[in-house]
Amino acid sequence: MNPLKAAALQARIEALREELATAERHHQTQVRSLWLRLQDLESELHAAAAPAEGEQTIPEAATVLAEVAEEEAPVFVPEPIAEPSVTPAVMDPPVASPPVTTPPPFPVARDTSFELQFGRVWLVRLGIGLLVTGLVLLGNFAYKNWIRDLSPGIRLAALYLGSLMLSGGGFYLAGRENLRRFGEVLIAGGMAFFYWCTFASHHVPRLQVVESPVVAGMMLLFAAGGIVAVSLKRDSKATAVMGLLLASYSTVLQPLGWLSAASNLVLAGMGTALMLRPGWVMPGVASMVGTYVAFFWWQIAGAIGSRPDNPAALWFLPPVWAMFALPGVLGISKRFPGFSERERAAFATGNNVAFFALFSAVWQEIEGREDYWLVPGVFGLVLLALGAIGRRKDEAAGCHFAQGIAALTLSLVLELEGFQLALALAGQALSLSLVFARYRGRSELLFAMMATAGATMMIFDFRLQDLDVPAWSHGLTALLLTAAAFPLRRGCDAAELPDFMKKAARFAAAVAFVAGANAALTGWCLELASFWRAPAAAAIALGMTAFTLLRDRDRRLEEAAYVALCFHFASVVFLLLADRELKMWGILTVTFISLASHWLWMRHPVRAAKSSLDLAAKPAALLWVTALAAFASICRAQEFLHVPLLTNLISLSAVAILLAAIARFIFRSPILAMVAALFLPIGYALQVWHQGPSWLIEFIPVGTALILTGIAVFPSSGREEFRHTSLIPRAFGMLSWIFAWREIVPEFLGEILAGSGLGLLLLSRRFRQNLPEAWVLLLAGAVWLLNRFATLPWDAYEPAAFPHGAVVILSLFTAGFLMKKEQLKERSSWLLFFSSALLAIWSSQLLIWHFDWKPVAVLWTGLGFLLVCTGLWQKTAALRHAGFILLALSLGKLFTVDVWDFNTFTRVAAFLALGVALVVLGFFYNRFADVLRKLFEGDGVR
Repeated sequence: MNPLKAAALQARIEALREELATAERHHQTQVRSLWLRLQDLESELHAAAAPAEGEQTIPEAATVLAEVAEEEAPVFVPEPIAEPSVTPAVMDPPVASPPVTTPPPFPVARDTSFELQFGRVWLVRLGIGLLVTGLVLLGNFAYKNWIRDLSPGIRLAALYLGSLMLSGGGFYLAGRENLRRFGEVLIAGGMAFFYWCTFASHHVPRLQVVESPVVAGMMLLFAAGGIVAVSLKRDSKATAVMGLLLASYSTVLQPLGWLSAASNLVLAGMGTALMLRPGWVMPGVASMVGTYVAFFWWQIAGAIGSRPDNPAALWFLPPVWAMFALPGVLGISKRFPGFSERERAAFATGNNVAFFALFSAVWQEIEGREDYWLVPGVFGLVLLALGAIGRRKDEAAGCHFAQGIAALTLSLVLELEGFQLALALAGQALSLSLVFARYRGRSELLFAMMATAGATMMIFDFRLQDLDVPAWSHGLTALLLTAAAFPLRRGCDAAELPDFMKKAARFAAAVAFVAGANAALTGWCLELASFWRAPAAAAIALGMTAFTLLRDRDRRLEEAAYVALCFHFASVVFLLLADRELKMWGILTVTFISLASHWLWMRHPVRAAKSSLDLAAKPAALLWVTALAAFASICRAQEFLHVPLLTNLISLSAVAILLAAIARFIFRSPILAMVAALFLPIGYALQVWHQGPSWLIEFIPVGTALILTGIAVFPSSGREEFRHTSLIPRAFGMLSWIFAWREIVPEFLGEILAGSGLGLLLLSRRFRQNLPEAWVLLLAGAVWLLNRFATLPWDAYEPAAFPHGAVVILSLFTAGFLMKKEQLKERSSWLLFFSSALLAIWSSQLLIWHFDWKPVAVLWTGLGFLLVCTGLWQKTAALRHAGFILLALSLGKLFTVDVWDFNTFTRVAAFLALGVALVVLGFFYNRFADVLRKLFEGDGVR
């Protein structure tokens, strides 16, 4: 089609749509205005003083609506005549032509205000409900007090007459347009009362005129059919809703019997039939709500004056539930066109919840709690069957399935206890995870997670309460929970799942896997004999390692690597804490399993990391734990062999160096190198416990650590994993270095540490390697100096202590300037400021020891001047700021303390020194203002 022609047709279509919408709005406005004016005129007609003929009084509200209608109808106002030659016939616009100016949309107003709407509709409905209740209760009261001697037929006839009068009044009033709604409610109330009279003709003893229950059931069916027939004839949903609601309500106003069950079943059937044929939803909802709510109020809450004890009260509910469950059954649900998918699911859920709650309450009242677990069990199986039929095609079936799982879970919790419940929950988690992998449903995922959490909590509860649970139970629970993780992980890869479901399924898989590992560790392993725990944990760790490296190469279940790490560590703990019942075969088993895990890591290298949480792509942690297991085996083995390997510092260091050399240059085994490094903590402990006179023994752990570090790091062309083995030697070598100098020359400890840190810092700059030990040693020297400040006196005394600490301050200043050269200005500023503070404190304390506090102001003035000048020279703001702070402190001390000391020369010297310093600094800042401005801009100072 020609694009121009298509565009023209589209424009005409849009114009016609706009014209149609304008006509509809105008029509609604006119109809609404006429309807309201008609109601007002009818009310005036019935008034006592009618207006005279020919006069027409328009109420104020009608006048306003008329004005609005006139404003909204510009289409009927002729346009101004542009040319005088146009004939009058042409002046009338054609009906189909749109107006020149489209009027604005008329806001659709409500019929009346909320207050008027409530008074016209809901007050009547509530009043009819109360009226029916009052009539029934009045009949009971009248029977007891007034009409005890009348025959049942006369009593029943009188009640029938009341119902017919109520219905007749409703028919009469419904014919009046302004009372139509009121009349419909009266009709519904009368028919509901007629239904109750039919019900009472057999069920209520004082009104019984029908002996046969069959005849009574047929009469009830006829009465209910009458309600439906009148509703259909009048095409009134309100009549059907109120009739069924009140009829359901009235039949449970007295103790229930078998006819009550049949009666409400008939009403439920009628409500369901109205949902089927005309497609009316509300009558069925009204029937369900009326039946369940009335049953609860009068039978369970005790409004009839007694508790339910007749079995009819118990078996009254299942047929009603079955009738209302029809809209939620696949196949039958398509015959209910009035429901949407979501509405059908909501209706089914309300029916299930109401039935289960009411049936449970009556069951416990009549049958007790002993066998109550059968109620959720049977009901859960029924719902599960209904949901399994068509859960992928119908939303209501999905609700049935989820509620069936919930009911079955409740049944398990009520019936089982102890380890049996833990096993049942673990089995439920596995079965639901399998169903999720097949159908990808939300309910299976949710309840699988809940079952997993429940089983895990029970295992923790067993451990906290120290209950005697069989080891096989813990093992089977762990196996079921671990197995549940695999279908959950497989199910979350489905392309049709939304993103949040994929994340939830992935989280559920992780929770199930970790829960299974926890059950195996805290449950099964701890229930074993002490000599079995370490081998069992090591075997599980080996299995998880093999799964991670051989089976799960794509890292679909990253938690396996963490579980392997935990079980390796647990095997070490079990091995070290095992009592004397530990056998040599157990130690050898743990050792060989550790070597097998080592072989797997070496033979099957890990691919690239899939995520930052992929522990398998960072094998250092797993290698360390495996090495720790081997080291623990060696420690326990030397106890059995009575070899003093761990009690002699020299032999221990020699074995460590030998193992590291063999691991690095012969077997190229990083785990063996790690085992060698693990000897150093024991060496450090022996160094601390050493009480010998020789000072050389203090440096054996330091030398061993340096040799192990050198073997791990040099030559640098080796495997990268060997660099991880240098962490422990470096850490314990530094600790041994600190402890050795503390034992040899404790008074020079801080200076030696700071000098060592500065030396390592220079080495790191030389070899372009980051050595954290340098900063640790510098910090240790600073802490040592601060400790001296706190412990030594702050007044003059003789003989004064040696001024230790100069090397520490010099080292810190040097490190600060080195950092500045490396473009680390922020860190350098903080370090230089801290060094300046230490310098001021150290020099002040030294001066106080010799001359007391009087010359301190002069010292602060000189240091401040020196720091400001150095800061200007080195373009360092931190030094300048520190200098200004010292000058401010000096000025403060001068005017608060020294000014009152008129007999000392120090006061004069302080004033002169401070004055000269400030004058000179002021001269510098004025003379070189432009240069300093550029300097500050380059230094980032504002």
